[in-house]
Amino acid sequence: MGIASIIVSLVGFVLSFILGFPLSYFIGPFIGLAIGVVGLVLGIVARAKQRTNVTNAALIIGIIVVAVSILRMISLMTCVTGVIGLFA
Repeated sequence: MGIASIIVSLVGFVLSFILGFPLSYFIGPFIGLAIGVVGLVLGIVARAKQRTNVTNAALIIGIIVVAVSILRMISLMTCVTGVIGLFA
């Protein structure tokens, strides 16, 4: 379960960045956040069953993915409001 959580979190992290650049940050952070939350939940479930270094790593990676996705959403909102302010 811990390995699956690490894999899901890393896939979310990579997809967040891969989809973020071509789609201009509009879809990447949301996909990264969704997959990051799934990885975080899997990490919590795995840690409840057994406490190993793998489950700790899964939790840390899941938290990082969620934090980076939220920061990217905030930067998207800041950019959009800045552009709207130019035309208002």
